[in-house]
Amino acid sequence: MAMWERDPKANRRIALLLVVVEAVAALINFFFIFQAYFFRVQLRLHMVLSNVGLLVIVIMATAFFAVLLVYEGMMYLRGRAWVRQALLAENGVLIGLGILLLLLNRLGGGPKDVSLIYFGLLLPLVTLFPLLWPLLVFRVLPQAPAKPGNA
Repeated sequence: MAMWERDPKANRRIALLLVVVEAVAALINFFFIFQAYFFRVQLRLHMVLSNVGLLVIVIMATAFFAVLLVYEGMMYLRGRAWVRQALLAENGVLIGLGILLLLLNRLGGGPKDVSLIYFGLLLPLVTLFPLLWPLLVFRVLPQAPAKPGNA
């Protein structure tokens, strides 16, 4: 048995570390991928947004996603089983969107954007893909109920 399976304190620390790393990685990827997709939509719809306006919309969407990740993190630390599936699905969607973004740029007729190789392919594969295995394997131990005299 691994130490995190025996020791509740080590289990909580690893769970907290996993949640924080997952949230930071997902937020960074969401920011860059959403920004690239929103920029493409803006160009297609001929919207007139300044760079600041585009950045404000992307930051607002990322902040909403951050609130969702904080909620999921709290539920993960409480041992809710559905959160692991939600985090795995979010990772899979972000990896898929990054690869799709790269393919759209490479197969499209427009100018090729080299930064999409980094933000669409390398960043998700380096940050999110390695987190899939710990999310599949790691289980948060249920917390022991608080003893009445130790408040």
